[in-house]
Amino acid sequence: MRYLTAHPHVSIASVVSSSQGGELITKAHPHLSGFYSGLKFESAVNWERLKTFEQCVIFLALPHGHSGKFIHALGNSPHKDLRIIDLAADFRLGDETVHACTYPDVQFDAPLRESFVYGLPELSQGRIKSANRITNPGCLATASILAAAPLIENYREQIVGSLCFDAKTGTSGAGRAAQDSMHHPLRHGNFEGYKILCHRHEPEIRQALALGDQETPCMFVPHLLPTARGIFVTLYAQLRERVSQKEVLALYQKRFAKASFVRFRDGSPSLHEVVGTNFCDISVFCRDSQVVVLAALDNLGKGMAGQAIQNMNLMLGMEETTSLMQPALGIL
Repeated sequence: MRYLTAHPHVSIASVVSSSQGGELITKAHPHLSGFYSGLKFESAVNWERLKTFEQCVIFLALPHGHSGKFIHALGNSPHKDLRIIDLAADFRLGDETVHACTYPDVQFDAPLRESFVYGLPELSQGRIKSANRITNPGCLATASILAAAPLIENYREQIVGSLCFDAKTGTSGAGRAAQDSMHHPLRHGNFEGYKILCHRHEPEIRQALALGDQETPCMFVPHLLPTARGIFVTLYAQLRERVSQKEVLALYQKRFAKASFVRFRDGSPSLHEVVGTNFCDISVFCRDSQVVVLAALDNLGKGMAGQAIQNMNLMLGMEETTSLMQPALGIL
């Protein structure tokens, strides 16, 4: 909703909450005061109001496992031109066995899954433009895939051993509900790994990069940063032959030449330069046959809500940057 305040072609018709129906949205989100004054949470989608618009997009921000139930409950579309962007993980994985291992509590609905396109614009913009349903990528997966895609596309056969993803994320990635592990006295001034070698975004990364079981193994280790927002991924790769930094960087720049929200940094990316934005900042470093790629983004921006709006813009034939070209706050 914050991003959409600047969107010239979108009106918010209905905002649904199972716990705050009837409450003013600005009560729960005071930073939106003056932008959505008088708009209230509803207990169900306001289809009558939505029908007054030419096109309708629903952003599903439900817990994992509930998106399919919502879509099935719709039956025939209540709107002639209904698009869906799902921010949960229900339709991200295409292999039923992998899905069952990764999300054992979420039913795999094969026919429904086939109707969804994986919404990472830098990899599948063409498919997104013609899609009616988008499954929004995971935040850690987005940063990791963008960091690795050009390397995999150009040096797959040259990679020795495992690709190593060292990922760090802010606490907002765990959602709004209170958790003991996210309690401020535990997080402040602290740093630790979690879900080591078993994080559910790893299969998503492998799928997007087409990493088969026997070729190009990878290791994914996430860590919790003592910050609210931001993701920082460091990718390590060893190649069979020496490469120059200039050569590898040129391949990355060519691959993302038309990517509106990928920027390159000479030094290390910084969370301060991406938090609050839809940008992913990338740096590439090489020494002999070693390659290190750094990627930073906002888990709530390019890692979630910003990317969802980027996908919406593409689906509806609008310029993908609409309402998203905002700079970070910076530090001074």
